[in-house]
Amino acid sequence: MEEMATLKGQLVAQEAAREAEIAAQLSAQDDKMNMIFRALQMSGLQIPMPAPDLAPLSTSQPLRPIDTQ
Repeated sequence: MEEMATLKGQLVAQEAAREAEIAAQLSAQDDKMNMIFRALQMSGLQIPMPAPDLAPLSTSQPLRPIDTQ
């Protein structure tokens, strides 16, 4: 039982470390994207961003995969 508790504690610690690493990577990516956006704004370069599709989904038909053929 003691060994199981130790192993469980190690797993929890590893998971927490993995989550912290992922959070740090996402934060670094956000920082890079912010730097790119600031540089684009400062340069005056206009890059159109795609408009989000805000149309509500129809509930009368089930969702189907997009036909790629």
